[in-house]
Amino acid sequence: MKILLAIDATNFNKEQLQFPAFIAKQANAELTAIFLENLTEVYVPFSKYGHLAGYQLSEKETDIIRKETIENNIEIYKQACTESGHSGNYTRARGVPEDETIEASRFADMLLMSDDLSFALNYEQGPTRFAEEVLTHAQCAVMVMSKNIQEINEVFFTSNGSSSSMYAIRQFTYLFPHFRDKKVTLLYVTKNEDEATKHKRNIKEYLQHHYTNVEFKILMGSPSAAILSHLSKQKDCMVTFGAYGRSKISQFFKKSKAGNILKTLDMPVFITHP
Repeated sequence: MKILLAIDATNFNKEQLQFPAFIAKQANAELTAIFLENLTEVYVPFSKYGHLAGYQLSEKETDIIRKETIENNIEIYKQACTESGHSGNYTRARGVPEDETIEASRFADMLLMSDDLSFALNYEQGPTRFAEEVLTHAQCAVMVMSKNIQEINEVFFTSNGSSSSMYAIRQFTYLFPHFRDKKVTLLYVTKNEDEATKHKRNIKEYLQHHYTNVEFKILMGSPSAAILSHLSKQKDCMVTFGAYGRSKISQFFKKSKAGNILKTLDMPVFITHP
């Protein structure tokens, strides 16, 4: 299994590898970093000596420092991989970050990324434009990483009875068979309890084939509000969603509401679409 990790080539430290290394171990997968160099953008030269010096580097000097920074970050990555027992595979992408990441996702089983990964000149709050674009068009499953997670004790699957939500559940199950003994909770979001009851037997039966501890919960009302209310109280867990912005309105909620969930929840979020 191949897991792809999206990295800003000019901004990396070894702490960023902790969660990817953990996930790769859980999935018994090979981790490959894609260092996004973004050579298509125009960069404003910065001062080597700070703002008070009143000195700006030339484009040539900026380019030299940029190359040195990237090379140094790759070495940090390789060393961190050695320390955590990973092969240290990586690739360098020099084009438009979104395009490079989406194309690379075609040849991976899952993509790991942070929702605040950005290549904009101005500060962006997550999910950034880069994250939105990749989540919408990625050609493999995507896991949006959490900054503070230390372990996974429970997995929450979300469903509204749609094929896309079930597809996400199956993809996660195939990718992470080692989670078999974790507690899994199916959050069925609906405005009609009879509909949830109708689907309960089939979904629960499927999950019991793959997991030893399965719970089924019905959440009534607005999907985003109900999910946020329930998950905001949880710790050391992750959650799955099906479909992100492939159409104007996703299977679960408007794209802006999905972004709000990513922004609010402090847990890994697994998203995929058929």
